[in-house]
Formats: sequence, structure tokens, C-alpha cells
Amino acid sequence: MEPYISALMGLAGVVIGGLASFATAWMTHRSQVREKQRELEAAKREKLFSDFIAEATRLYADAISHQKDDVSDLVLLYALVAQMRLISSRRLVDAAELAMARIVKTYLTPIARFRKCGTLRIPAR
Repeated sequence: MEPYISALMGLAGVVIGGLASFATAWMTHRSQVREKQRELEAAKREKLFSDFIAEATRLYADAISHQKDDVSDLVLLYALVAQMRLISSRRLVDAAELAMARIVKTYLTPIARFRKCGTLRIPAR
């Protein structure tokens, strides 16, 4: 009977060691998957913010040099802010909306003209 007990104890040790090894591998894999998912989400946010900055910059530069009543060019910028609402903090969305409002205001403001003498004349508002 004693040889059977020794064999069962040995078998139990192998099973426990195998389960411990499996659990460790599973937890490591799960941690790696979570980290990869975090990296992908961060890359997605970075691309979204980069696209917003590029579009807002382009539109602001256009608004400085062109006065428009129609601001349909802002559609992409509005779409980017809508995407930001899904994944960003309220503070960040508020800042993006403020940037859009300033761009619209700049489009609607009369353009300052440069004189030949090199001084800037800003029209009275």
C-alpha cells in the first residue's frame, strides 16, 4: 500500500505543478493581451488627436486669410470632435469645441489688410 501512496503523492505533485505552470502561462498571456490592447487604444487616440490638430490648424490658417459665411469646411473637424466625445474626457472635448468656435469666429471676422508701408491696420469692430 505504501508504494501506491508514494505514487499517488508523486502524481499529485506533477498535477499541481502542471496546473501552476498553466495558470502562470495563462495569466502572463492575459496580461500581454491587455497591454497590447492598451497600446492599440493609445495609438488610436494619438491618431485622432493628431488628425484634429492638423485639421484645426489647416482651417485656422484658411480662416485668417479668407472670410466666409459658409463654414461647411468644418464638417471633418466636427466629426473628429464627435469621435473624441466617445473616448476623451469632458475637459478635452470642451477644449476641442473651443478651438472650433474660435475657427468659426475667425471665418466670420473681417480680414485685416496689410498696407504697403508695412503697418497692420485692424478695422474697428
